[in-house]
Amino acid sequence: MRRQLLLMLVLCGMAYAQAGLDTLPGFFAGSGPRGIYVVWQGPAMSSWNPTGEGYIGFNVYRKGGTDKEFRKINPRVVSTVESASEMKGILGARLPLWQLFLKAPDADSVYRIVRNSPQKIRAWAAFDVNMLQVLGIAYLDRDIKRGEKYTYRIALVKKDGSETAPSGEFLVEAGKPPRQLFGPINLKAKGGDRSVEIKWNPNPKDTMGFVYNVYRATKERGEYLLITERPIAIFATEEQKGALEGTFVDNDVVNGITYYYKLTSLDFLENESPLVGPVSATPKDLTPPPPPQHPVAVGSVRGIAISWEKSKANDVKGYWIYRAKKFDGEYTRLSTIPVPPDTGLYEDVTVEANKQYFYKITAIDFSGNESEPSAPCFSSFQNYVPPLPPQNVKAEATAPKEITISWNPNTEKDLKGYYVFRAFRPDGKFEQISHLIPKDTTSFKDKDKTLSAKSTYFYAVTAINQTGVMSAYSSVAVVQAMDTTGPMQPLGFHGWWDKAGVHLLWDPSMDPTTSGWAIYKAEGKVRSNKLSDYTLIKTLQENFKSFIDTDVKRGKSYTYRLVAVNSDGYMSEPTPPLTIFTGGATKNPPSIIRLLKKKDGILVTWDGTRENAVKGYIIYKSVGGATYSKLTELDVNSTSFLDKDVKKGELYYYYITTFDENKKEGLPSNRISITY
Repeated sequence: MRRQLLLMLVLCGMAYAQAGLDTLPGFFAGSGPRGIYVVWQGPAMSSWNPTGEGYIGFNVYRKGGTDKEFRKINPRVVSTVESASEMKGILGARLPLWQLFLKAPDADSVYRIVRNSPQKIRAWAAFDVNMLQVLGIAYLDRDIKRGEKYTYRIALVKKDGSETAPSGEFLVEAGKPPRQLFGPINLKAKGGDRSVEIKWNPNPKDTMGFVYNVYRATKERGEYLLITERPIAIFATEEQKGALEGTFVDNDVVNGITYYYKLTSLDFLENESPLVGPVSATPKDLTPPPPPQHPVAVGSVRGIAISWEKSKANDVKGYWIYRAKKFDGEYTRLSTIPVPPDTGLYEDVTVEANKQYFYKITAIDFSGNESEPSAPCFSSFQNYVPPLPPQNVKAEATAPKEITISWNPNTEKDLKGYYVFRAFRPDGKFEQISHLIPKDTTSFKDKDKTLSAKSTYFYAVTAINQTGVMSAYSSVAVVQAMDTTGPMQPLGFHGWWDKAGVHLLWDPSMDPTTSGWAIYKAEGKVRSNKLSDYTLIKTLQENFKSFIDTDVKRGKSYTYRLVAVNSDGYMSEPTPPLTIFTGGATKNPPSIIRLLKKKDGILVTWDGTRENAVKGYIIYKSVGGATYSKLTELDVNSTSFLDKDVKKGELYYYYITTFDENKKEGLPSNRISITY
């Protein structure tokens, strides 16, 4: 498969005339971060491998800075290095990469290729200016001052020291790359299992950018660190279809963490573009844990206790228990809450006495992956003398979605531990919500996500001994969960557009728990009720009653929603979608329309606009929603209209538009309906 290298040679400067640069035949010069490179465009030369004319290298002459006249700046003739150690000093950390590329076992083998077959790597050296120096094709002038301009020319040298006439001149400003670099385009990131794949396309404007660096951060506005060991080159093949695409896979990631990536492009002089991006992705665990080992089932006083060897995987979230009435029967999951990972015991209290049951256990991880089931185990139910119920049981709401249950320790010598149960009413059924709690522990935290401040919960605790005999329920502790209700929905949300941007306004909060506001935005006319379809653009403190969105373009529609937030971070219901058109002063309809049934008709009300150019409103009506006709035209001060032309039992639809002094109408409002 033939590599299409011509594109790379053009980008690297081997054919600068095609790139539109004002160059001279034979050589060119360009500034990089380490200095100014002077590059001979001919073959590699050396005393043992002279050209047909006998040239063994070239000398570099420069004027500029403190030099008013041209002077030779290279201490010796620029030619292929004469030893492997000199090559090592120039290539540094890049030497192992060249060994890998050339399939050379060591540095001496690389040098033999450089010395004996320089043209074999001449083209590939375009990717590494350090190798161009090794070949004697490039010379690095470090003795420069940023911002100063320098003029270069070269002369080819023969073995006897004689030189050709000087070449033409090449003017370079130190610190200024030959071409501006823009960075790649169409960045994409996709999370895998402990990996993130980043893809991009070359920027057509990047005429000299041909390799890329990848940077990463764990916060969007955090510090981005270089993660590629070396710049990544993109090649095209004869089979290439579609746009050229670069790919990098970051395997140094942790599942569940969001990573942000930015990229740069570099030219062959090692100049680097500004950072482009970011794009983000979250790697996710896709590998299930191993199945639980050595399951055992034994009869207990309240049912059957199933135990197993706890998983050694470090990401196990808990276990599911499955039961069947036959060895090869259908296994049904028993528990509604996973058994915690730090225990290996579950008691099935729903069995009937003297009947045999079969059990299998699976492990689940924090990503929701479930293992294969364990080997089956079986047992039957038996009864024994129970211990005393735990005493002084208390329940307290200690955090949102968290209730702590505590009790006095039992004194039985053969005590094994405790279970906590919950019910939803005084005479309701208690359900086990805890794993086996060790006998030295006398508290448990109920962190069920369904806990609600609107409900009262009833808790009881039982004790269990070493033979599996369980006590009766303790006295019941009653508690309400902590209130996590959000504040009241914002009122009066409306807006308009002018040259300053989109003006958004709302009424002061009537809810004393409101501590701030969150504004969400989506491009276009969006009617989705999902806040996830919008982007958070601004958070404000409670004393703000307006905001101007300047990040808009003329002739576009934008949809906004406002949410109130309290000091605990809980949010209200969002306001209805508010769509603003930025193409003219009268394009936006009323944001909120209401329909009320009255004795003498249907009352249509709306929130008036504050746009200066609006002169009035037009109400449209339809019977059944098929065809709309103009109902009435009202002045700008009107915010209601009573439609008396209605019949009982009919379904009516309405919408409203605004108009300006030229009677030009704006966009229609939402269509709303009511049955009279």
